[in-house]
Amino acid sequence: MNEHRPAFAAALLAGGKSSRMGTDKALLDWRGVPLWRHQLGKLIELNPDRLLLSCREEQNLKNVFAELVFDPPDNPGPMGAIFRCLEMTQLPLLVLAVDMPAMTVDFLKLMLDPCTHATTGLVCAQSSGHGVPGPLFEPLCAVYPPGALAMLRESLLKKNHRMQDAVAVLVAAGLMQVRQLQADELPLFFNANTPEEYAWTKPSPPASN
Repeated sequence: MNEHRPAFAAALLAGGKSSRMGTDKALLDWRGVPLWRHQLGKLIELNPDRLLLSCREEQNLKNVFAELVFDPPDNPGPMGAIFRCLEMTQLPLLVLAVDMPAMTVDFLKLMLDPCTHATTGLVCAQSSGHGVPGPLFEPLCAVYPPGALAMLRESLLKKNHRMQDAVAVLVAAGLMQVRQLQADELPLFFNANTPEEYAWTKPSPPASN
């Protein structure tokens, strides 16, 4: 544990149905390693006190140097996964989606810095545009405080699984700070949901001599 920061947990969200990708996103190749392993490596570099990998039980991921947290049977999307990880750790929880391969370790460190105590998390946001009022939150790369558990539980009980709604409530309650994204930071949050988007984000192989 780093004595200069409070304890925190980190969780990679690698479950989900990957319906638009047509194949399991977590198992896509990223320069010779599965994408989930590439993303988990970023969280390992942060040296969290608890490291979790949220996935579907049938994914049967091998050689995982993290605590496995299986999606609930009804699979209510990322909200259920975040709730389970937060409930298990009872620590400020940094979550990272497996399909956000452009995210960097340095930016994740920036997100952790403002979370100086266990009562307030952090979510990044960009202007929604297109005539939609309010910010567009980035809830799948964010820091959730343990105090968010009650509100997430209530949303799950009401079967409102929209993360935008849940984060808006947490922000209004003072449980999450908002970091407005700069234009050059937006690509970090790009989600690769289709084969075309994944091909666009994947780095080119090294040039041969």
